[in-house]
Amino acid sequence: MNAHTRPNHDSLPIVPPLSRILEHFFSPDPPIFGIGDSITFEKADGYRGVITILGYSPTGEVECMFFNGRGHHVNVSLDNICGLRVLRVETMRPEDINMYRRLLGLDPQEADLEDAA
Repeated sequence: MNAHTRPNHDSLPIVPPLSRILEHFFSPDPPIFGIGDSITFEKADGYRGVITILGYSPTGEVECMFFNGRGHHVNVSLDNICGLRVLRVETMRPEDINMYRRLLGLDPQEADLEDAA
């Protein structure tokens, strides 16, 4: 830009005021993880794995699938999952969740999957 040109203010991004950013930051958070989340994690020794949340058991544990070329059903606590070093979270489609639940011998949870969509 030289002395004879003016900046085009229309192309500048709109930046919200700090008060608005802080309002969002301190507002209530959604659940950390939900049904259908496929979580890539890393452990202290460098091991990387994927755990997928397929639902909740009647005891309140999280019904999960570990995959090592083949799916394995494991129930864990939400605290166990929240303690992981998470690298990435992707969300499965409800029909894929039910497919894995059936493959692992779990009943489909149609009603709970509305939260995953």
